[in-house]
Amino acid sequence: DIGQIEQAFRESPGLTYKLLMLVNSVSLGLRMKIHNVRHAVSTLGRQQIKRWVQLALFASDGDSGLENPLVEMAAVRASFMEQLAANLPELRGNIEATEQAFMAGILSLLERIYDIKMEEIIVNLDLSDEVRVALTERSGILGKLLGLAELFEQLNFKEATVQFEAIGLTQAMVMSAQVKAYNWRGGMR
Repeated sequence: DIGQIEQAFRESPGLTYKLLMLVNSVSLGLRMKIHNVRHAVSTLGRQQIKRWVQLALFASDGDSGLENPLVEMAAVRASFMEQLAANLPELRGNIEATEQAFMAGILSLLERIYDIKMEEIIVNLDLSDEVRVALTERSGILGKLLGLAELFEQLNFKEATVQFEAIGLTQAMVMSAQVKAYNWRGGMR
C-alpha cells in the first residue's frame, strides 16, 4: 500500500531525491511543490513507480548502475515500446498490452547486461506467451514492436518506416513515442 511504498522511500535519502526528480521531470510536466514523500508517491502513481523499480532492479548489480549505457538503452526501448503499444490499432482495448510491451523491452537487453542466455532468462521467469515469443523469436505483435525498436536503435529508418506502416502506426505516432520515451528516461536520472 501507499504507506509501505512511502516508508521504503523514507529509508533512503537517495531514493527520495530520485523520486522528487522523477516527479518534477519534463516528461510529467508537473513542476509542482511537493509537500512530502506520500504526496510525491501519490502524484507519481503506482504505475510510474513500478516502471522505475523495474529499471532500478536491473541496474542494481552493475558497477555503473543506472548510468550503464545498456540500462539506459533498455529503459528507452521499454518506454518506446510501451508508447507504441498504446497507439497500435491492433492492441486497443488490451489493457495488458502496454505492460507486456514495456516488460519485453526491458528484458530484451538482459542478455547483454548480465551476459546470460535469453533461454536461461526465459526458463527462470514465468512470462506470458506474448512476451516469451517476442524475446525468443521476435514474433507476435510484441516481437514486431521489439524489432521496430531495434531498427531505430540501428538507425535503419528506411526499414523502420516500412515496419511501422505495416502494423498501422504513423510517423507522428512513432515520433511522439520516441520523444516520450527519452523524456521518461530523462526523468529517471
